[in-house]
Amino acid sequence: MTVSENPRMIDKVTRMGRLCDLYGPMLMARQQEMLELHYFEDWSLSEMATYYRISRQAVHDYLQRAEVQLEMYEDGMGLLEKQKQWDALMTRLQVSWSAVRQTVSDLDCLAMEEIVREMSRWSLTEGRDGDAGKSV
Repeated sequence: MTVSENPRMIDKVTRMGRLCDLYGPMLMARQQEMLELHYFEDWSLSEMATYYRISRQAVHDYLQRAEVQLEMYEDGMGLLEKQKQWDALMTRLQVSWSAVRQTVSDLDCLAMEEIVREMSRWSLTEGRDGDAGKSV
């Protein structure tokens, strides 16, 4: 079943996307490619089996192994969890800065906004969700 046929897969697709951003280069090339086709190009197992000239079960096994590997990397390194914490801190910083900006000189405002923008660029999963470079 593809993502468009099952809206509940959206959470899984989002998580896999973030894990692929962080740990994808650590997977074998075929695993990366298959994850991308299945989750981001919305290919079915049957379509992938035809494309790779392997069975649906083999496609399923490849995907399962790749997903398990990504989760193992996350369990060991915790970069996705750290990214969530970083994002929460950045949101708090932006909200706090918005509240105090009226009491600060224009020159200090420009300096602070540049610092906040620079910190926003340090996102680990920058690119997929489009939050990097968000205006403060």
